[in-house]
Amino acid sequence: MTAIWYENAGKAIQDKLKSYSDDAQTSAEEAQSTATTAKAVTDNFTTINGGLVMTTLIKMIRKIAGVDVETGGLSANIKNDSGYDNIILWGGGTYAQALANLAKIILRHDGSAKLGKMTIDVNGNITANDAVMNNITATGKIISNDSGNKIVMDPTKRAILLQNGNGEIIGTFYFFENAVELLIELAPSTPQYQKQSVRVYPNGITIAGDGGGGSPTLTMTKFRISLTSANGLEFSVNENYGSLDVNMKGLSTSAASLPSGRLWRDGTTLRIVP
Repeated sequence: MTAIWYENAGKAIQDKLKSYSDDAQTSAEEAQSTATTAKAVTDNFTTINGGLVMTTLIKMIRKIAGVDVETGGLSANIKNDSGYDNIILWGGGTYAQALANLAKIILRHDGSAKLGKMTIDVNGNITANDAVMNNITATGKIISNDSGNKIVMDPTKRAILLQNGNGEIIGTFYFFENAVELLIELAPSTPQYQKQSVRVYPNGITIAGDGGGGSPTLTMTKFRISLTSANGLEFSVNENYGSLDVNMKGLSTSAASLPSGRLWRDGTTLRIVP
């Protein structure tokens, strides 16, 4: 009970301190909004020449229940040493809320922007939370996240890469001739393990090792299952026009040292170790 009380008390203190910080930030943005608006009135001017209007700050106001409510605006202020806002357009909030990045729509002179839950930074990086996008064609490399395990779509390899937090490729999914190949390889930091590949063909699947020197290969098709190695050993089962063919190449020719239940070949006779 005491531990729970301390935990709840600590959370209450943290929430209260955060509210003080938020209030202070809001007050600062309100003050900047007021100061910049005042400068627009006292230090600048508006010129109307026919259809041309030149001005510094425009606020969109709508009267709701007899009260003037600010809903958006335009600003000519570019962020500089004087602390101007850098905002060219905002909507869905007040000027102060735009300064605090709380308005729904914010476009800035430096090219960054906020559209609802989506943000665009000055480098063109887009962050969209809970976004639903349909019928999109994307070019270039696509990376699922910045750090840790990630999925990389690499157009130069025409492949989907599985990359661990150390930057090592541990899995690859790509085209292979007229098939699709899934190459699974353990991290290079564990060379005692072999790479493993899975190739999916129109008529079958091949699972193979990439270690060399007799790595086994398992092939499965509609009519055949075979297990082979580079040194000539083979076990296969084929369906041959309604009959079943079994091939066991390299079967032991002596029961010596074989455990119980093992198959061995005695001339033309197949035997089982008792």
